[in-house]
Amino acid sequence: MSDPQARIAFTGVDAPRILVFTCRWTTFLKYCAADFARAFKLMGYNVRYIIEENDVQYLDQGFYWKELARFKPDLMFGISHGRPSMPFVPRELPFICYVQDKCGPLLTIKDLSDHIEPHDVFVCMADMFKTWLVDKGVPRSQCMILPVPADERMFYPLKDVSRET
Repeated sequence: MSDPQARIAFTGVDAPRILVFTCRWTTFLKYCAADFARAFKLMGYNVRYIIEENDVQYLDQGFYWKELARFKPDLMFGISHGRPSMPFVPRELPFICYVQDKCGPLLTIKDLSDHIEPHDVFVCMADMFKTWLVDKGVPRSQCMILPVPADERMFYPLKDVSRET
């Protein structure tokens, strides 16, 4: 299959295992990643959500290696951090990076083409991020636009007032 999104369809895997990771740097990161993890669970996927337990904890490479061995994910999912942020992740493991801002290695590495795999996907919340990634060497076919998910228990649709008289 040449379409990276189709490859992420987990041919032959009934309930893919998704390792969602983020950090406590901002409240938005925490809630955005948690909303994605919940959405994956609602789709029937097995999800492990990794975040520091407190503001002074640091999750090092050893911690991630243990989690990879313990959980055995079918893919990694990170907010604004992808494979370039975690070069120790096995190259065979698909990586989805949801880009909500320009930070870390995605920002500092001039050309990303040698730092991603053909099965990696960059999901962008806005077209400006897709353009930015393509300019850094990410194939256009590996980038897509998708709005931020929202937990319906916290966010409710606005009332449609256009039909009221």
